[in-house]
Amino acid sequence: MKSMIARYDGWLASSSTSTRDEWRGTALSVATFAVAILLVGCDGKGPTQPSDQAKNAAVSEFPLRVWVVTDIQDAEAIRRKWQGETPQPIEIRELTIQELLGGEKCRCDVLIYPSRLSGELVSRGWVLELPSKLTGGDDSVLTGLNKASAYQAAYNQRNYALPLGCDVAGVFVSDAVARESEAFGGWNQLVEDLPAEDMTISDDAVDRAAIVDRYLAIASSISSREAKYGLLFDLPDMVGVLNRYGEFEEAATMLLRLAQQTPDGRLAVGSHVSAWETVSQSDAALATVLPLAVLPSDLAGDAGEFYANVISTDTGSLWNTGHGLNVSLAEDCSQTAQAIGLVRWLAEPQTRTFLGSQMQGITPASPGGTSAARWKAIQSQQPLLTERVAHELRLPLADQYRSILADELTTMLKGQSTPKQMVNRVAAGWSKINRQNPEQGRRYQESLGLRY
Repeated sequence: MKSMIARYDGWLASSSTSTRDEWRGTALSVATFAVAILLVGCDGKGPTQPSDQAKNAAVSEFPLRVWVVTDIQDAEAIRRKWQGETPQPIEIRELTIQELLGGEKCRCDVLIYPSRLSGELVSRGWVLELPSKLTGGDDSVLTGLNKASAYQAAYNQRNYALPLGCDVAGVFVSDAVARESEAFGGWNQLVEDLPAEDMTISDDAVDRAAIVDRYLAIASSISSREAKYGLLFDLPDMVGVLNRYGEFEEAATMLLRLAQQTPDGRLAVGSHVSAWETVSQSDAALATVLPLAVLPSDLAGDAGEFYANVISTDTGSLWNTGHGLNVSLAEDCSQTAQAIGLVRWLAEPQTRTFLGSQMQGITPASPGGTSAARWKAIQSQQPLLTERVAHELRLPLADQYRSILADELTTMLKGQSTPKQMVNRVAAGWSKINRQNPEQGRRYQESLGLRY
């Protein structure tokens, strides 16, 4: 494994090693952010010039219905910001994923949602392909997207969404780890220096989504498989491979090792926010895996400076957790011109910067939407957003696969099964889903952008 580590202001041009003095020189506070064949906060650049589409669209007396499937800081502030540009009324509704998918229809004009729901929404017919008015010509809202964001915008080789941010998980280490490490030499080297505690995990401490995020990010980083052809299933028969390749059992072992750092296992099973707080406030050597995009924009304010700690191998991939938001026109859209105006407004850099402080899952386009340290980390990672980003478990029924994985990972972390038993049970559960839904092979290929 070849490593490369450097400070934000010069890491791209740096050599593959870093001195202990460089680590110490930037340890201004209690934590250091690192990315190990994983990274945090990817983002489509969007158009470079603001659009007047929102102002020029015909104004309707009926509110534009906007559904948002993420936490909103201040929906009224967003409404005021929009209506400062146009008199078109707008109605914003905040939903959970369960509320959205539990409904019979998506009764809105514009839908903003975590990108991992793409396959489910396309399969249900709830989102529309972006019209040529948004994607054609020099003012396409998709102009300038990096490869990872462009991939997130599409499903089955069709553009259904404008990505407002994508979310790739990263490794976050405490100051004590940074001070003692000349370079990040991979997972095995990292866990050697971490504490090992007897632990007891309670059900109420478990964040199921966070466990899955951490495990799949680790597994992707050490996988020998080609991301563009899928990491988790073999095509064309849609056979789950977690029990066929050793890296998935190894990733489970690494997740267990992260859990053993504290008596309650929170750095493997806790929420991303609780893991952040634990590592950033600790004087001990601690590490976790988390996505920056799902954290409040001001949480990074006291975390000191960030590092871009990039571990490159010949096979490993970054992992898009799917928490980053997409925006699409909904099937039930009854005000197309006004909805197109809103999407163009969302594509403007100044809008995304504003919304970056209002919603989780949106990457700001300039420093005004987040803390200075977090902004530096986001910027440092943009050159890495290439085709070596895995965009998986965004096919229909993705939540069923994730639920099985969360159940078995939790059982393993509680000491009730081994990593080997865990991957065998997950493979069996996933195979049952696929037997009951023979179309999943086609759907998986569509989610990967492969021709069926």
